Amino acid sequence: RGGERQIWVIPMKDGRPAGPPRAITDDPSNKRNCTWSPDGSQIAYSSNGENGTYRLWLVPAEGGTPTRLTDDYSVAPAWSPDGKVIVCPVRNVDEIGRYMSLVEVLVADGSQKIIAPNRWWHVGNVLWLREGQGLLFTARERPGSPSQIYYLSYPGGNLRAITNELSDYASISLTADSKALAAVVSD
Repeated sequence: RGGERQIWVIPMKDGRPAGPPRAITDDPSNKRNCTWSPDGSQIAYSSNGENGTYRLWLVPAEGGTPTRLTDDYSVAPAWSPDGKVIVCPVRNVDEIGRYMSLVEVLVADGSQKIIAPNRWWHVGNVLWLREGQGLLFTARERPGSPSQIYYLSYPGGNLRAITNELSDYASISLTADSKALAAVVSD
């Protein structure tokens, strides 16, 4: 192809390749932020296939026809532990201007709803807590402000800042049991 980023799967065994890589997607668009469903049957990803806007897509792990899940700019999908919901940052534009929010997408029917009505300038990576009772994510309130870490209860939607300082939190990761958080921080 013409240099587009595609999704490939490499079978693994004991930390080593166990077979040849195989392409899961093969269309003229760039993919990013791919993530496996908890049961390993599907891969969610962002692709700029139609008019250059990154949207959320879903493809069977064995390959096949991808299904578009969102119409708006969507990146960094995060699967719920039960595999029924994907949450992702979505870019919106209205009469006030551009902003990002968090959207829940039900995998079964593609229905969507905003789960955090805040207007962030940027939302980074999103992580589910192990039991699915909430999410952690990074977000920047306005241009030039530092990204902070937030907790959003799920499905309740109660939001609270985990950090509130001048340091910039670029990315976060949780241990498998959700008992410890690691962050890339710049002062």
